[in-house]
Amino acid sequence: MDTVTYRRSKAYDPVLRLIHWTLVVVILCLFGTELSEDLFAKGPARESLWHVHVFAGYVFAGTLGLRLLWGMVGARHARWSDFWHPAVWLRREKADANAFGHDQWASLAYLGLYAVLLGMVATGFIAAAGWFDLGPLAGRGITKDWAHGFKEIHEVAANLILAFILVHVGALIFHERRGAPLAQAMVSGWQYRPLPDDKQP
Repeated sequence: MDTVTYRRSKAYDPVLRLIHWTLVVVILCLFGTELSEDLFAKGPARESLWHVHVFAGYVFAGTLGLRLLWGMVGARHARWSDFWHPAVWLRREKADANAFGHDQWASLAYLGLYAVLLGMVATGFIAAAGWFDLGPLAGRGITKDWAHGFKEIHEVAANLILAFILVHVGALIFHERRGAPLAQAMVSGWQYRPLPDDKQP
């Protein structure tokens, strides 16, 4: 039976991993509170549910803000430069599948994801102000009618995020089945890459 020897590197620092898992938990909370709305009749219980949703949105916005900052001052593979590979995207260079850090092709999807996440925060603040008079935009004259349009954009963005999550998990499963220990990287911080063929035992 053929064996593959891997080299490894500590690619993802503790702050990046903490941000990643905080976003995962908060996004699950946001989806959970939104999907639970129909379980409650209009009244205090449903209103309390939406207050939890809005509070989770604050945590989400703060964590996303920290991620943006960490992308400028954090460790090498946390920085936005680790996501930026226009020569690969324009096919002027070949992607290096054995490089450590974020995958050069997947990085384009990650940048798109962060743009959608920022849109989620902006539209969420507008919706919260218009529907519940909550958040940093409360008391600024945002009506329910005006907020309704942004709420629809907010829901479209949520669907895009859900689609990304499904593709992301599917890609992790695919790579794990190919033998690359990929999924554990955001837990341990270690990334594994196979040694070149001429250096395999």
